[in-house]
Amino acid sequence: MKIKQSNKNKNVTTNNGGRNEIERLEISLNDPNISRTTKVGLKKQLAKLKAVQIRELRKREQGQREAQRRADADKKRSDEAGK
Repeated sequence: MKIKQSNKNKNVTTNNGGRNEIERLEISLNDPNISRTTKVGLKKQLAKLKAVQIRELRKREQGQREAQRRADADKKRSDEAGK
């Protein structure tokens, strides 16, 4: 049984569909009946999805830190203005 790699043209997302895609790839990698070249391709797809997830997570976290810094600076300014 060989798995065709028809996912090359799919958009990479990290919502539930992205997590499901990662799970599907991990399950496919555990299949002992796939060829080595197919495994290499699946590993590359998996690495790509995980990298996108990490980048998006870091981007979200950075946005939250920046929002917190702005809120802290605004509070400090308003406290100083109130004195």
